[in-house]
Formats: sequence, C-alpha cells, structure tokens
Amino acid sequence: MPDRPDVRFRNMVTVSLGGTGTIRHVVNDRGGPSDSATDVADLVSYP
Repeated sequence: MPDRPDVRFRNMVTVSLGGTGTIRHVVNDRGGPSDSATDVADLVSYP
C-alpha cells in the first residue's frame, strides 16, 4: 500500500482459515498476525 496522506483504512480484519500459513500484517507493517494460533487479526485504523 502506498504511504500517502490520501490513503486511509478503517476497521480492517484478516482471518486465517484452516490454520495453514500466516498473514503477518493486515496493512503494511500494522496489525496481525493471523495464523493457526491467532485466527483473527484486527486493525482499527491505518495510518
């Protein structure tokens, strides 16, 4: 995602289905992880 002043995200979520693999972050370096130990990762706002 571009780090620009006009780019905003609100109430983002990632879900690990089946516990295979890992989503390290929801957006860029924020939020997460979502994996077999933590199924859901939330990110309230970015940036």
